[in-house]
Amino acid sequence: IILASVNLDEKKVHLLSIPRDTRVTIHGQTYKDKINHAHAKGGPELVAETVEDFLGIPVHYYIETNFKGFENIIDILGGITINVEERMYLPLEEIDLYPGLKKLNGHDALSYVRWRGDGTADIGRIKRQQKFFKALAEQAMKFSTVWKLPDLLGEINKNVKTDLSLTKMIALGNKFRDLENIELETTMVPGVAQDINGVSYWIADEAALKEIVDQIYNINNAVDDSE
Repeated sequence: IILASVNLDEKKVHLLSIPRDTRVTIHGQTYKDKINHAHAKGGPELVAETVEDFLGIPVHYYIETNFKGFENIIDILGGITINVEERMYLPLEEIDLYPGLKKLNGHDALSYVRWRGDGTADIGRIKRQQKFFKALAEQAMKFSTVWKLPDLLGEINKNVKTDLSLTKMIALGNKFRDLENIELETTMVPGVAQDINGVSYWIADEAALKEIVDQIYNINNAVDDSE
């Protein structure tokens, strides 16, 4: 789960990663649970409401893609070049990557962002995902991406679920036409892993998290829902 804060005026994007095992009160419940269980109970809509409650800020829109959509979007962009840190091999999940600077197609890019076999579990995976999204942003900033927009929009219609209208997506794209000057920052919900009643959770450091959220929204303005 990633909360994207988009500053249209300053052309800044901040990605706040939320570990899937983060212990929260799911919107509408009275007890604590893993945040990823919100999706099983109510899809991306309930996830968005739960993130709102957890962080105390509005979530204007959600975007969700499945594995196939992720792969196809990367393939349409022409692949992503990234330094693979280590041997990643898990045949049951069709993950088979060698270390080094690689241009990953959609299948291998999905393998990279899913890998968590290095002993760091979801936290290490989040760090790789953030590294990947920075590489993805650089790829998307290339002028050649403009000519791929029709294919990208077609893929979004097939394998992406969102309450962001096509008109709004186009409007946001126009706001970011000067792509070379976009600033992308990434952080993760701070905290510690902890077992509670035999279940592993990520327990957020609420004070540190509040500082991060305050910093983001003191600098960045949330997308204006009235546009």
